[in-house]
Amino acid sequence: MKSAIALARESSDNKTLQNQYAQITDAAKKLGYKIVEYIGENVSGDVTRDGTGDDSDFINRLRRSIETSKPDAIFAWYIDRITRTTYKQGAYLDEFSVTPKIPLYFVRDKKWTINPENGTVDFNYVNKVAADVTPWGEKEAIIARTRPRREEVGSEGYFIGHISDGYCVKSEYGKFDDGRRRTIKTIIPDDNRKQVITDIFAYYLDGKSTNQIASILNVQGIETTNCYRANHPELFGYKDTYQPRGSRAVLERKSAKWDGSAIANILKNSWYKGERTYRGKKLYHEAIVTTEVWDKVKSLRESKEISRSRKPRKNKVLLSGLIF
Repeated sequence: MKSAIALARESSDNKTLQNQYAQITDAAKKLGYKIVEYIGENVSGDVTRDGTGDDSDFINRLRRSIETSKPDAIFAWYIDRITRTTYKQGAYLDEFSVTPKIPLYFVRDKKWTINPENGTVDFNYVNKVAADVTPWGEKEAIIARTRPRREEVGSEGYFIGHISDGYCVKSEYGKFDDGRRRTIKTIIPDDNRKQVITDIFAYYLDGKSTNQIASILNVQGIETTNCYRANHPELFGYKDTYQPRGSRAVLERKSAKWDGSAIANILKNSWYKGERTYRGKKLYHEAIVTTEVWDKVKSLRESKEISRSRKPRKNKVLLSGLIF
């Protein structure tokens, strides 16, 4: 039986190292190959290059294995398990498959880069793989591939997507409950911002209107939500969204003023009592105001809305209520 090396990298689409190894082993066995070495990386994302610009240990281990094991073939799920950097795909295909004439089999496509029987390179397939994915297609492919895991992470209570004022993202490299290693983003109160939120609730319970609260914050020079985000993008996990290069929106955010509607949105946001909803599932995090305070504000808002709805019009329009 011929020998082969198995390559695997953990993926956000629930392709763990274990199930990749199982699929590769099964495919290799059916084709008459025995896996003599498994090379895997328990990290998702583009890790083909480290911070110094050198190839990662994953790639270097493959190079050493080829020298020592002299495999008859290399098996992998697809090219994105070797690299997700578009410009490196062709280089790695040439280095590991075309130049040394080691057939590389991609389980996803059930295709060889080189015919193991006669050593003929399938240049049509190699060129397709080398060009796949283009920078535009790569983004779409990554979004589609990672969506199931992103939704799973979000439903487990970790940060994904949106965050309310008064909170920030804490990033730590560690493991999820299923053992996967990734940067874990959790939602925590922002110590430099949560006082603004508690003051807004306190002002409202003290009898001040939303417009009056907005005026107070403007006089005090308190940054608006978007202004604060524009000045502190490192706290929220989406710098590009809030600080695009040359964007006029950033200048507008930095010069923005509080208004009554912004205050009203904060007062009715359940995030501040420690509750939020993700895809219909209720999740919990550390509260900034107590449930008692939040409920009092809610009752006060509702009573004011009822009062406004019952207030008679100063100038009654002729035939009002008679003609529709």
